[in-house]
Amino acid sequence: MSIRQTFRQLLLPIFLPTMLSFISLRTSLVLLPLYVIHEGYGATLAGLIISLRGIGMLCADVPGGFLVTKLGDKWVMVIGHLLAGLALALFAAFDMRSMFIFSALLSGAAFAVMMLARLSYVGDKCEAHERGRVIATMASLQRIGGIVGPLGGGVIATWYGYEAALLLLALLSSLAALSVYLFCDADPNVDHDSSHGHAFIATLKDNRKIFLTSGAGAIGLMSLRGASPLLITLFGNFIGLSAAEIGFFASLTTVLEFIMFLPGGYIMDRWGRKCTLVPGTLFMAVSLLVLSLFSTFSGYIAGTFLMALGNGLATGVIMSIGSDLAPDEQRGQFLGVWRFVSDLGFTGGPLFVTGLMGFFSLGISSLILGGFSSGCALVMWFFAPESMRKD
Repeated sequence: MSIRQTFRQLLLPIFLPTMLSFISLRTSLVLLPLYVIHEGYGATLAGLIISLRGIGMLCADVPGGFLVTKLGDKWVMVIGHLLAGLALALFAAFDMRSMFIFSALLSGAAFAVMMLARLSYVGDKCEAHERGRVIATMASLQRIGGIVGPLGGGVIATWYGYEAALLLLALLSSLAALSVYLFCDADPNVDHDSSHGHAFIATLKDNRKIFLTSGAGAIGLMSLRGASPLLITLFGNFIGLSAAEIGFFASLTTVLEFIMFLPGGYIMDRWGRKCTLVPGTLFMAVSLLVLSLFSTFSGYIAGTFLMALGNGLATGVIMSIGSDLAPDEQRGQFLGVWRFVSDLGFTGGPLFVTGLMGFFSLGISSLILGGFSSGCALVMWFFAPESMRKD
């Protein structure tokens, strides 16, 4: 099958739901904290809501892998989209602190299982030499959602209220579920009799070298990726930029990341996954060096754009590596553990920097994170095998 045929085959079952779900997700990450503050609960609970989403993702990664094995990719995607919509509807319907906390955890868990099943489906439908471009395209659609969604959602929330905006986002998630239900192929390889505990232990044992080497590279990149929005904001504030100016540069970096998905996907499929993950991680680490050493407007521009260049170059590489390495007989279990590892980096990156800032300056804390991530990338480069198998 040609790459064009593959893209046509995945247009309605994968690409359209990806776009719809990430418009909903990225918009909710902006609106939910504002909504909580608007309802009078304060900035502390608003920040906790975002943190709880990450905890929900971590808690659901490994169980989500077993769910994929039991129910199949299609039904887990449908369930994930519907639960994500339900979480947003609960936010809009109940003005209660306990319901906000529950909905945040549910939203993170739904996102985790949805993404895991989507990755498993793509890995099953695509040849190894096509996955880089397909997954990079998925990641680019996620970034489009990050550009389009917050703009439209902010306008709707301003004109019609937060509840209306959240209900509209819930509808988008439901439409994504409908697209998956109508156009995804059923999984013929569902294992209804697998033992969860045995399968989990076997997955860790059989793939321990992968998680120690390739997993280190994933943690390094995702730590930088998770911390980058926080660092862009903090360094911008440090040199005296306004919130509007910082938001403008954040949008510009997202556009640059989007532009890089085509060359990144081509490099992955042509020369291998490590050829984007390692340079991408090192570019982002160097960007922290630039931001730390040059506390000027020009230094800020150079640092943020270098960060976007590295992040864009590595578009979709974590998902591609996971899809490459997942064994056919343990695909769901493996991807669950793989996503847990990468989400651990994504969630831990901001916490790592925040903790260091209790003892060091912003610049030194950023340099420590950059050094840690660079070391993880080098471990992968020297010790991890190239994951792309030429089928």
